[in-house]
Amino acid sequence: MTRLKQFHEENRRADLERRHKSHRAA
Repeated sequence: MTRLKQFHEENRRADLERRHKSHRAA
């Protein structure tokens, strides 16, 4: 269960970072 939670958290963090980068670039 912990692994799944960590995976979800990492994925969410990456998505947020990518969205922030894209928004900044745009």
